[in-house]
Amino acid sequence: MNNYLNYKTYNSYDCYNSCIYNYCQNQNLHFTRGDIYFYGEPIIITLNAPEADDFSTNLHSGQILFHRDVFPESRMLEFKNDLEAKQYLIDSLTTNPTFLILQVSTTSLTYDKTFLEYRRMLHFVSILGIDDSHSKLYISDGNTPNFQTYQGYVDFDCIFDGWKSEKFKTFTLIPNDNIDIQSIKEQSKHNFLLTLESYLNPSSDESFYRGKDTMREYFKNLLRLSKETSLVPKINDIIFQIKWKGFLTLKYFILDYIKENSYSPEIIKGYDEIINGWELFCFKLIRAIVSNNHSKIEGCFAFGENLLTNEEQIISQILNSSK
Repeated sequence: MNNYLNYKTYNSYDCYNSCIYNYCQNQNLHFTRGDIYFYGEPIIITLNAPEADDFSTNLHSGQILFHRDVFPESRMLEFKNDLEAKQYLIDSLTTNPTFLILQVSTTSLTYDKTFLEYRRMLHFVSILGIDDSHSKLYISDGNTPNFQTYQGYVDFDCIFDGWKSEKFKTFTLIPNDNIDIQSIKEQSKHNFLLTLESYLNPSSDESFYRGKDTMREYFKNLLRLSKETSLVPKINDIIFQIKWKGFLTLKYFILDYIKENSYSPEIIKGYDEIINGWELFCFKLIRAIVSNNHSKIEGCFAFGENLLTNEEQIISQILNSSK
């Protein structure tokens, strides 16, 4: 990217979202984080088995559809070996300038030490430039741990090794001069509301749970497990699930969306308090698990149940005010 030193990196609540959002902001394409996040399809949280102790979300699939539909000349690429990947990367930053989003493993991302404190995660970074010696890459990362940002030069191998761990998966972002911003925003609003509706009224059965039923069943499973064994060995996985697997991430995007779309101050304040409550829940849960005290763990999940109930009321308010 030409003049990449003038690029501005803003934070987001998801790494892939931050790459696209920051590109749009720097190109004066006025999409919000939520326009990108909710565009492709409703976001659904699913517990895939009745007694499972983890859940899943379609966190990136809708945003990939945004990438594909809004920038149709963009491509997803993979490379067979180190030499081919390295040559493509250097060429794309020198002789054939191309905006690149690389899928990397966090195990090699030394530019923010907090990456190394957590389990291995898939991550996305934007590659903006390269120094003359080809020993450093200039990157933009709008979603380091705890929603911080990083922009600047990093060692080439820091990115390359993490990229290699993810089979050199690469997303190009090719400009499009014919973007219908309004229709995209309308599509995002449609799926935003479907996300909330499907959360309140999930289609669940005996083999899986969705929406609000997911977390209630997840908490029930963890409580049952805590009676049988210590949860201390699983503590990092549990917090990872809640904070980064889509549950809390989705809530930050909902809050951002209702702020950007001027919902009532009462609704915004109420939902902000819900998010603060879930952050406190994570803190309480860590302490309860470390204490290995079943009654404290039980009390923590009761606190979570209260949050779920209050959140459902506010989501209903959002839906009613959108009619």
